[in-house]
Amino acid sequence: MGTSTQQHPLETVFDMLLADLRTRGIACSEPTGPITDPAFIALLTETYAMAPHEYPADAPLDVPASQP
Repeated sequence: MGTSTQQHPLETVFDMLLADLRTRGIACSEPTGPITDPAFIALLTETYAMAPHEYPADAPLDVPASQP
């Protein structure tokens, strides 16, 4: 078994994310509840969001079609 000095896996993940944000020059204070902090979640979404440059014509979109 592990010792009491081991980090929880989520703590390791958030430490890595915070280190990467700082390396990118993005100012961020350490959130007290990173899983539920809306500002931190928005920052991660903005920083790491990926989208294709173009969509095939037959690709489904997550946006419902407008009703006439």
